[in-house]
Amino acid sequence: MRATLLALLLAAALGTPGRAAEAPAESDALKPMVKSDSLVFNGITRSPDGRLFSPFQRQSKDTGLELGEWRDGKAVPFPDAAWNAWKLGDDPAKAFVAVNAIRIGPDGDLWVVDKGAPGMGAAPLPGGPKLVQIDLATNAVRKVYPLQAATGEKSFIDDFRFNGSHIYLTDAGQPGLIVLDRETGGLRRVLDGHWSTIAQRPLTGQGRVLRDDQGRLLFIHADQLEVSPDGKTFYYQACR
Repeated sequence: MRATLLALLLAAALGTPGRAAEAPAESDALKPMVKSDSLVFNGITRSPDGRLFSPFQRQSKDTGLELGEWRDGKAVPFPDAAWNAWKLGDDPAKAFVAVNAIRIGPDGDLWVVDKGAPGMGAAPLPGGPKLVQIDLATNAVRKVYPLQAATGEKSFIDDFRFNGSHIYLTDAGQPGLIVLDRETGGLRRVLDGHWSTIAQRPLTGQGRVLRDDQGRLLFIHADQLEVSPDGKTFYYQACR
């Protein structure tokens, strides 16, 4: 009951509603499209003209893809090698540090959220947290929206959704939600530290509790989110 009430109240609190993207038609059968030996993170995104993109997680520091486009069955750096070549000491505002989620926006561009932290449990680097808008007609970055003003040392910007002129993002590290105004670039946090954004148990996998490189328990706070098709209701939850 409390979660439902919060969802209804947030519809007004988060900004002017707009229509969410329509879901693709269901297929009668599933078939493999691509495969990779690398860790593909948060799924594959498909553009209206059939192009496929994936976020990756580097398996070793300073090497590997963060964002790739699938071409002839192989993932290649996107939008270019430079955006995928970040290493410690480079400017984190101008390259991908740690891509966490991607999606095609209502404008047809590819949008990419970068948590800006060089490792699991690491603090975001100055200028690292950002939302990157990429023009698929030119394969070039159209705009970068810095998120640092709404993040803290424990922030882990996780995922995002569109609703009119607003973009909603979840912070899975420092529990809360972030609202970005696309027109002004303005940021604000809502439900910061609220019970509904806080994970109730540590992350588990394959029947065991997961820990970071320092042996600390991993908690994924505000995580999944969605906007109703009519743009009037916002849903979210912590990873439980």
